[in-house]
Amino acid sequence: MRRLLCCVVVVVLAGLVEARGAWAADQETPVELQMSSIDQRQLTKRLDDGDTLTGKAQIKLRYYRETTWLLEDEVDVGTGAKVEIAKLDRKVKLDRSKQVECHVWLPTTKGKFLGVVGVSKPSQVLGSKPSAFKLGCRLMGAALAKQDAVDAKWPDIGTQTDVNFWYSVNIDAAIGNAVAKAKDDVSRANGKLAVLVELFDPATKEKLGVRSFELTPRKPKGLEAFAETTNADSGPTEIKLPEGQPVLFRLRMDTQKGGVVFAEGEVTAWRLGSNQPRSTASIEAKAFKFEKDPKKAPKPGEWGATKTPAKAVPAKAPAKAPAKK
Repeated sequence: MRRLLCCVVVVVLAGLVEARGAWAADQETPVELQMSSIDQRQLTKRLDDGDTLTGKAQIKLRYYRETTWLLEDEVDVGTGAKVEIAKLDRKVKLDRSKQVECHVWLPTTKGKFLGVVGVSKPSQVLGSKPSAFKLGCRLMGAALAKQDAVDAKWPDIGTQTDVNFWYSVNIDAAIGNAVAKAKDDVSRANGKLAVLVELFDPATKEKLGVRSFELTPRKPKGLEAFAETTNADSGPTEIKLPEGQPVLFRLRMDTQKGGVVFAEGEVTAWRLGSNQPRSTASIEAKAFKFEKDPKKAPKPGEWGATKTPAKAVPAKAPAKAPAKK
């Protein structure tokens, strides 16, 4: 079903740097905000009967989960046949190593707000030219939602939260060559690779859950795959993960001869939007390995590779004492 509300809030922090130069952590960065228009019919569906927008839109910027605002401003709201906000052009100093929250709030005559908060990294490169990087926070396709107050409450760190999984996978051609050299292959369905995702507690190594998804290889034969992102995963049950705390993951593809192609790492779930009912765990898997020996391959549901026990060495009999003369 197509979404009736086509509202896009875009906050772009743009800056120009020389290709060989370095972007200072506290360098002033232009902030430009744009919002696609909303017609009155779409607006009515989001508000209570008799309510409408009033006053100016509030625009705020801060580092993720911090309390100090880097930017606070207001812009005019046009409420004719289409609702539009005026363009904002300001400069702030940003630390590229931190994530940024972008807040947009439109007040209503009944004391409510249409708003959205989104999170992204200021170091994200949105441009393609090496001499001109666009840096900053971007909210793409985030629909404004009715709020009772100008407030965004993130789940507490450690709280068990529902999670959406995103995967970015890149399997090097050398892995496929190694599997082919062993005259082996991974399981396939309609030309796609079946990937199993296992999650483990980093302290106890206890299995937290299992997900699965399909990966499209670059060629009909071999395992080489494009780096791609998908959230089309599935599992027997929904999985909750601790907000803001890392968990271990393993992506595995079992081979026909009992070997395993796998990648391991850590992933942390974060809530990245005020209009998102779930947190996001983005799994990036690039350093794949191939273990062809079934005895050494990681076992499903267990963290760490299986170690083949060393063969017992017979103990030597104690030397006899020389006989007394």
